Amino acid sequence: MKQQDEVTKTPIDEPSRKIFICNKKPMEYVIACIQKIHESRKNVKILSRGRKNSINIDVAEILKRKFGFTVDKIKTSSVEKEKGKFVSVLSIIVSKEE
Repeated sequence: MKQQDEVTKTPIDEPSRKIFICNKKPMEYVIACIQKIHESRKNVKILSRGRKNSINIDVAEILKRKFGFTVDKIKTSSVEKEKGKFVSVLSIIVSKEE
């Protein structure tokens, strides 16, 4: 059974609720998170891999300190990239209480 948000009853792993960290500046991801929250979403999942994990943390901290978001959950794991080589994966769920 998929985990659901209590308020909107939509799956947390729904693609429209995820922000993937790539090569943009942190503030662009902050704006994207704010836009997702204003689209009547209760929370947003920010995902990153490898060297981009530090940007993920920066985005979550900016949202928390400057925009009043709360960090609900932080999850780390690793995925095998190549034979014998692993890359870390960071997932942070943030929400904004109204």
